[in-house]
Amino acid sequence: MAVALAALCAAGYGLAPLLNSGFAHEQQGRDLHAPPMVENHAGRNDEASVEASAGGRPQTQVWTCPMHPQVHRNGPGSCPICGMTLVQVGGAESVSHADQIHVAADQQHRLGLVTQSLSLTPLDAGTAIPGQVVIDESKVINVAPKVEGWVRRIGVTGPGQPIRRGQMLYEIYSPDLQQRQRDYLDLLTRRDALLAQSTGMGGVGNSAPEAMLASVARERFKTRQRLLAADIPEDIVDALDKDRRVREVVPVRAEHDGQLTSIQIHEGGFTTPTQIALSYNRSDAAQIELDFTADQLAALPGRFSAELVGTRQRISVSMDSRNALVDPQTRLARLRAPLDAHAIQVGLLPGSLVQARVTVSGKPVLAIPRDAILRSADGDFAVVDDGDNHFRRVKLDLGAEGRDKVEVRKGLVPGQAVVVNGQFLLGTEAAWQADRRRNSGEAMHHDE
Repeated sequence: MAVALAALCAAGYGLAPLLNSGFAHEQQGRDLHAPPMVENHAGRNDEASVEASAGGRPQTQVWTCPMHPQVHRNGPGSCPICGMTLVQVGGAESVSHADQIHVAADQQHRLGLVTQSLSLTPLDAGTAIPGQVVIDESKVINVAPKVEGWVRRIGVTGPGQPIRRGQMLYEIYSPDLQQRQRDYLDLLTRRDALLAQSTGMGGVGNSAPEAMLASVARERFKTRQRLLAADIPEDIVDALDKDRRVREVVPVRAEHDGQLTSIQIHEGGFTTPTQIALSYNRSDAAQIELDFTADQLAALPGRFSAELVGTRQRISVSMDSRNALVDPQTRLARLRAPLDAHAIQVGLLPGSLVQARVTVSGKPVLAIPRDAILRSADGDFAVVDDGDNHFRRVKLDLGAEGRDKVEVRKGLVPGQAVVVNGQFLLGTEAAWQADRRRNSGEAMHHDE
C-alpha cells in the first residue's frame, strides 16, 4: 500500500488527493503548472501580486493550499482542487521553505506518522566480522592402543558422531593384554595362599608372613596399574578380582564427552601403539575464530565482546585484541575465543561459518535513526517536523554509521524532531511540491 501511494505521489498526484474525499473532479483539467492564482471571496481570479511597496507598507495576506501552491486566495477557505483547508502564508516572503508541506492531524493519524527528537548520544559502531568455529587443538584427544593386537569390533561410525563418556570406541584382541591379566591373577592366587598360611595351621613356624604379604600387595598394585594404563576399564579389572577369568577381548572406552573427528582403524585390522586409532575433540574444545582487518583491529579496545549473529540463541564471547595473530598470507588479524558446550548444542559445530557483531561505543554525536533516512541519487534526506502540522525535507551530510543510528554532520541540530515512520510519503510529496513551485516560478518569469 505504501509503495503504491509513493508511486502515485512520484507520478505527480500528490499526497492530499489520495487522502481527502473532497477532491474536485471539475478541476482535473486545470494546468497544475499555471502561474499562482489569487481567488477573492467574490470568486474573481487575478494574478497574484504580493509584494511590499518601497515605502514599507504591509504586505497582502495570502491563503494557499499546502498541496497545490498555485492556488492563492485573499481569505480562508478550501482548495478548489482537493478540498483541503487553506493555510495563511502572508506575503511572498513568508514561505520560508519551498518544500514545506502541511498535513492535518487526522491525516497524520491515518498515515501513522511517528516523530523522534534528536539528541547527542554515543554512537555504537557495530561491525559484522566473518569467522568460523574451529577446534582447540590443545584439547583434541588421540586414542592409540597401548599394546599390539587386532581390532575385533568398532563402536563408532565416522567423523561428526557425538561421543559420550564411557562409550565403547573399539574392542581389541591382544595376547599381551591376556598375559597381563594372567600375571595379575597369579598375584591374587599367591596372596590368597599367604593369607591362608598366616591364619590357618599352615602358618605355624612361618617367621615372616606379614613381610611376604606386603611384597605381594606391592606387586599386585603395580600390575593393576599396568592393566589400567593399557586402557583396560577399571570395572573389568575389578571383575578380575571376583571371577578370576581372563578377558580375551578388551573394550577401549571414551574418557570424555566430545565429537569424533577421525578414525583410522578397521575391524579385523592389526594395530600397534605407534598408530592412532581415532581422534575426538572434547565438548569444551570448540573455539570461535574471527578475522579482522588492520583498521578494524586498531579501533578495538583491549577487551571487547562479540555477539554471534544468526544463531538460534544469543551467544556472546569475550575477546582480547592483544592476543591477535596476523596471517602472513592474507594479512588479517585472527582472534580466538572459547565456546562452551551450550554453543555446540545450538548447532555451532567445528567447521561452521558464522558472523559476529562487534560493538564499540564512541563519543556522543548527533545521530539520526537509520530508518528515518531517505536515500536517493540526489543525496540523503530526512523529513523534519517544524511544528503546527508543517513538515519539510532537509538534506543531510552523514558520517559514521552505528548499529541503529547514523551520525549527522550537517543538516540537523539537537532538539529537532524527525519523522521515523511515514517519512517516505512525506519526503516524496515535499520533493514533488518543491519541483512544482520551482516550475511555477520559472513559468511566471518566462511570462514576464
